[in-house]
Amino acid sequence: MSISTEAVRLFIGSIPDKKRKQYDLCTILEANFPIRVSAAEHYLMHETPVKAEQLSRLWTFLQRILVAMVSNREIEECSMLLPADTSNHRQVVIS
Repeated sequence: MSISTEAVRLFIGSIPDKKRKQYDLCTILEANFPIRVSAAEHYLMHETPVKAEQLSRLWTFLQRILVAMVSNREIEECSMLLPADTSNHRQVVIS
């Protein structure tokens, strides 16, 4: 897996089933945005010479796309087209 793919995967994260049932997904994404950014930046800073401040606009942009896709239920449509992840990596599930 490439470094950029892993960083985006960490940014997207995963949400436990219990929380998805209790809260609106967009609310969860907004609330855990700083945590997801921190995880992705931490990974990138250890794997590359990239500085966190160089990425702030990227994370904001990706967050807007993610929230819009969830709001428009596009994530569900896209996930139906993708094969299941059978690797040893955490599977990202957002529904």
